[in-house]
Amino acid sequence: MKKVELSQRNERLSTIAPNSQANIFRLYSLRGELEREIRGIKGKTPSAYIRIKREFDITGSRKNVLRQFTNIIGEMKNG
Repeated sequence: MKKVELSQRNERLSTIAPNSQANIFRLYSLRGELEREIRGIKGKTPSAYIRIKREFDITGSRKNVLRQFTNIIGEMKNG
């Protein structure tokens, strides 16, 4: 099996069905992971902060990324 970079894999997931319920759920899960990281709770997976920044090309601090990412989720869910 060919190894694929995380950003490439996320791009594929985003392009499959951007407004599908599964994709929206994945985005909410990423947002929850980022909220926990802000509070100091870290998991074993790569940082949600880094994954979100790479996939959505967002810059800034964790709190700024969370705010921008929440807006992106709202736009995807409504549009």
